[in-house]
Formats: sequence, C-alpha cells, structure tokens
Amino acid sequence: MISVVIRTRNEAEHLKECLKRLKKQTIKTEIIIVDSHSDDNTKTIADMYNAVTVQCPNPFTYGKALNIGIRKTTNRYICIISSHCYPNSKEYLYHMWKHFKDNKVAGVYSRQIPHQLTNPVEYRNFLHIYGNERIVQHHSPLFNNGSSMIDKKIWKQIQFDENIIAQEDVLWAKQCINQGYHIVYEPCSIVEHLHNESILHTVSRYEIESRALEGMGFNRW
Repeated sequence: MISVVIRTRNEAEHLKECLKRLKKQTIKTEIIIVDSHSDDNTKTIADMYNAVTVQCPNPFTYGKALNIGIRKTTNRYICIISSHCYPNSKEYLYHMWKHFKDNKVAGVYSRQIPHQLTNPVEYRNFLHIYGNERIVQHHSPLFNNGSSMIDKKIWKQIQFDENIIAQEDVLWAKQCINQGYHIVYEPCSIVEHLHNESILHTVSRYEIESRALEGMGFNRW
C-alpha cells in the first residue's frame, strides 16, 4: 500500500477528480488530505473517498503542510500530489514506486502535462520542462512536489524545511543528494496539472519561487 498526501485549499472540485483517479490505481492507497482551512466542501469530498483530513495551522508553509501530512501516514512510500493534479493512468503510482528497489533513491517525481484549461504561460512551461526521457539525478536537485513519491525512511532523517516560502521540494532533493542519495525523474508517471490562475498570479508565484532559490544559493535556475 502507498500513502498519498494531498495539500489543498478551497479546491473541492479539483480534489474530487484527483481522488477519483487515485482510487483507480493498481496499488491500494491510504489518503491523507492536508487542508488549509477551506471554506468550501473539501471535507465532504474527502469523506466520500474515505480520506483522512488534517488541518495545517497558520502560518502556512508548504514544508509544514507536508510534514504534518506525512506524520499521519502508516506506509513507507509516500506519494505527494497537489489537489489540482490528475493522475493520467492506473499505473501512475506504480511507475514511481518501482524505482525504490534501489535503496539509494530518495525521491521520484512525475511528468506534468498541462491540462487543457491551464493558462498559456504554464502550458508552455510544462511542455518545456517535462520531457520524455527518464533521468537519474546524482547532482541536479530538480524535484517537484506537484507530483512525487518519497521514501519515508529517508524523510525521517531529512524532513521538509518549514521556514522557506517556496521550493521546499528542491531544497529537500539537494539535501538528499548531498547525503549520497539519488532523485529520479519518471516520465511514465504522468499527471495533468491544472493551473487556471491568472497570468499575473503565475508571474508573481514565479518571482516568489525565484527568491526562494536565491536564498538557497542558486544564482541561476
């Protein structure tokens, strides 16, 4: 069984589609939803799919939400997925999980393809960033918790930073690589990523992510 941690806030309809597809996976799942005080019917949707819901206390950070969710899990391998990402096949989880036969693999991240409603800036970026070739990363800390899987045994040694404003996934991957672990990009594990926010909001988010990377010592990305 795989534990799945989903971060969400006021995305009940996206969450419903995500959960529906997760329930069709070839591997059974335990689902933990980390909610950030939604005022829509997120809890109702979660209950429909027998998911456990926990709240992330303020002030919110991505790392804090993940650590809270992971502490509630009962399995070794943890899938992390955003509520607005939809698994593209029934083997979505399997294609990530199979890499953990190598005990040097700390994390695996999926290919993200744009949903048809994703805004043009994000649409182009998803096509540019996520290619068709599998990559085993011994040096590059590229990693994305929009859709990923980690080994909880390693997470117990290296948890997600709860203080940074963004890019907790990249920092975690960097720390794992520094400890001699590997990160794998698996293009056969695919999610449709729906970002239908405004382009202005997208650009603002990119600026925040860039500042976070600069704070980690990445001058260029």
